[in-house]
Amino acid sequence: ADEKKKWGWTNNVGGADFLVLEGTDGKRILNGPMKTFRIASGPCLTETVYTGRTTDGKIDQTVVASLYRTDDCVRGIFRVYYSARERVDFKRLVLFQAGADHYSYTGEKKIAVGNETGLVKEWNTQWGGTDPEHGVNRTEPLRLDGQVPWVSMHDAASRDKTGTGAWANRGIIVRRWNAKIGGKSALPFVVERGATVRGEPTSLVDIVPPPNVTKLEPGDFVDAEFELVVVPQKADDYYGPNESLRRALEKHGNSAEMIRREAVGNDLKVDATLGTVTRLFPLNIRVGEGKGKELATFTVRGGVGYVPLCFTGMSQYGPFELAERKDGQETVVDQSVFGNDFWQTDFDPESGKYRVAYTIPFDNPDDSPAERTFLFRKR
Repeated sequence: ADEKKKWGWTNNVGGADFLVLEGTDGKRILNGPMKTFRIASGPCLTETVYTGRTTDGKIDQTVVASLYRTDDCVRGIFRVYYSARERVDFKRLVLFQAGADHYSYTGEKKIAVGNETGLVKEWNTQWGGTDPEHGVNRTEPLRLDGQVPWVSMHDAASRDKTGTGAWANRGIIVRRWNAKIGGKSALPFVVERGATVRGEPTSLVDIVPPPNVTKLEPGDFVDAEFELVVVPQKADDYYGPNESLRRALEKHGNSAEMIRREAVGNDLKVDATLGTVTRLFPLNIRVGEGKGKELATFTVRGGVGYVPLCFTGMSQYGPFELAERKDGQETVVDQSVFGNDFWQTDFDPESGKYRVAYTIPFDNPDDSPAERTFLFRKR
């Protein structure tokens, strides 16, 4: 029986990792000692920094991980920075992966790669490694190019032994990429990794350096931003209020189109007439000084689900308000249920400034990109 329990625990389709490094002898070189800094703990936006160095002392690394409030599906955002301190010879180097070599409870039957123009390639997966301890690359490295490269992992098979509950698909979106690998400017590549994880055969997606690169030179780096998306397989699996997601699932459920929709839909175009855009996703705007109480004025085009809007550089924690301008009229954004419960303020001890975060629904009924103008100001 496929019994569904509203608000019960969902099935586990998780698993991801960063900087998987194996030396020329095939042995894993671990990340450590790692330090963790919690910058923001929610409820609108989380931000946690993990920083450290590989145990051989050769690669510095920083990963900034975030989740944000929405009503449709889970999106994890990972900003990574790796820097080689000295030459590193390797047999295998993975810059980001989903699932993980030692943690994965699902298996997708299909993988697809594309960008803003659409699907580039799709294939059937080949689960399992050469032995229980070591995986094997099932495909040749495939270059990820375009403005928003994406990888879809879909047609996932349920591993739930009880046979209850819905399953889900996953995808990786490359939101930003800048790298020098092997002493040269480099694009990311993707391979399917057949593996046996916790006794079960499966396939992983590995984001890797260009083919035939087997070393990092001193000064090589990767400065990138990956988004990991988990989407329901079909409309009947989703019982939330987001009708745009429901319609998309009815039309494109259990296909690569769901990840393409995320990649292109949240490829935001932002024009700030007051304030400075410092990051596109999550959108961060450093406030300026305008007439009267205005701190930032900007227009956003695009958006799927709730889009995080963050304002930085304030010398006080409030009071502030966000307003939307439409047809010459201004409407103050108010999502409150119990008063001031729809925005978040965090203090940055390094700069001595405050940040305010909101998440705003941007869906359009036909998934066409919305264009909306906002004002952030003192109240």
